[in-house]
Amino acid sequence: QTFFSTVLLAVCDANYCFLYVNVGSYGKSNDSTIFQESLFYKHLSEETLNVPAPKPITALDNTN
Repeated sequence: QTFFSTVLLAVCDANYCFLYVNVGSYGKSNDSTIFQESLFYKHLSEETLNVPAPKPITALDNTN
């Protein structure tokens, strides 16, 4: 019996809204190869995605 698999690569924002979806990579490919061959990776590498700069996460003091 022959099985076929399809890989879904998706990126969501903090509100669970899809920002990028790539469907159709072959299941025999590994995740890093699929990611590195994606248009998302290309734009991320070229810094053309308008991603905000990283910020440190600080803990809130709730010990009143």
